[in-house]
Amino acid sequence: HSWYNEGYGDYYAGAKIRGKRVLSVDPFLWRKDIIKAAARANEHVPIKKIIRYSQGEYYANSTLCYAQGWSMVYFLNKALPKKHPWRKILPTYLQVIQETKSRDKAVDAAFEGVDLDAFEEAWKAFTIRGTVKQPLHTEFTCSIQRNFGNHRLYHHLCAAHIELADDPLE
Repeated sequence: HSWYNEGYGDYYAGAKIRGKRVLSVDPFLWRKDIIKAAARANEHVPIKKIIRYSQGEYYANSTLCYAQGWSMVYFLNKALPKKHPWRKILPTYLQVIQETKSRDKAVDAAFEGVDLDAFEEAWKAFTIRGTVKQPLHTEFTCSIQRNFGNHRLYHHLCAAHIELADDPLE
């Protein structure tokens, strides 16, 4: 699927390289503002759709889809704690597509058990607002967070078991 292929291509466009080593991967500034504006306006492609887009569908709206593919790969690689279950999405996709040569099987396996609505809300919040700081440890923490600030934002992040940091990607 193009979200994976093109997303990873653009992910590494933000790489800082010395010799043969990748030192870090920063946001790809060329794509960041496009997807941030689209997510803010709720004009992004729903996650349920883009993960199954054919190459033709992806290229039909290439400016948006390239930016969204990059942001999904960046979110999965950079925003989540190392032990978060969503961190398995990208390596699972790669492993299954290599073994089966089936894009559909790869998507099915990679997103198995993932609440795509919670994923989309967490991805969207990250894309608009900033970086993920740490996993939330308990529902009690989530209920406390709901009493302060943006109730809707924290509700969705609590459902996804992640919390935003205060420093936006600006």
